[in-house]
Amino acid sequence: MRRSAIDFRHVFSWFVFLVWSVVFGVFYFSGIYVEFLNPQFSWLMLLGFILCSVFFAVLFACGPNRHECGHADHHHGASILRMMILLTPVMFALNYGSWQLGSFAFDKRAVGVTRVGGIAENGNKTGDVASLPIVKTSENSEPVEVSLVEIHSKFEKLTGRKVITQGMYMSETPGLPEDSYVIFRFLIVCCAADAQPLAVMIRGNRPAGVSDEKWLQVEGVLKSTDINGNVAVIIEAEKIVPVSAPKNPYMLPQMR
Repeated sequence: MRRSAIDFRHVFSWFVFLVWSVVFGVFYFSGIYVEFLNPQFSWLMLLGFILCSVFFAVLFACGPNRHECGHADHHHGASILRMMILLTPVMFALNYGSWQLGSFAFDKRAVGVTRVGGIAENGNKTGDVASLPIVKTSENSEPVEVSLVEIHSKFEKLTGRKVITQGMYMSETPGLPEDSYVIFRFLIVCCAADAQPLAVMIRGNRPAGVSDEKWLQVEGVLKSTDINGNVAVIIEAEKIVPVSAPKNPYMLPQMR
């Protein structure tokens, strides 16, 4: 009886689905997918893990020998090529750490007043600054902890209040006064590919020994100012401290 030959195409298919199962499994169960994906879509990672595991199990059950699954595909070259194409994205997945967005992405994606934390909605101009309501505050008032999204969406209510917020430090931003810099974060809906930057300008002593993209917590009074004819958000900093990056570096909109 003729011995069945090893079908290397079949074995390579095993390997491809095994690798993808491991990649999806590590990303999902370790939680590192939040560095590039909205957690509300974590089910996609779990689904990928399950499907690739099932495909691997089915191929493994067929065995490594030719014809054991009851069919023969003579287009070995095309089949292997398809498997290699399927394996290629793993090379990018292994470099997920480089997907984390920072000052380079901010510099490329931020435009206009967004670069300095300006309020672009409704075409606010310098003349509107004086008409914005100012909330009276005292030196002893408790600061309110807010995100950069809340600073922009609730700008009029927060103007004049003491706030605490966090973001990545960026030391050099064109068009800012010499005594100012920005902290920023990215807002994502689905994944890092659709990330939009949000920034707020900080006026105060620059943090000593802190490099770009390190995280800062800033406490101070939120005010409005004029930057190139637009209303911009500024925090008159009273306290600035380095902090660790949050588990999820991105801000997320509420999904319905």
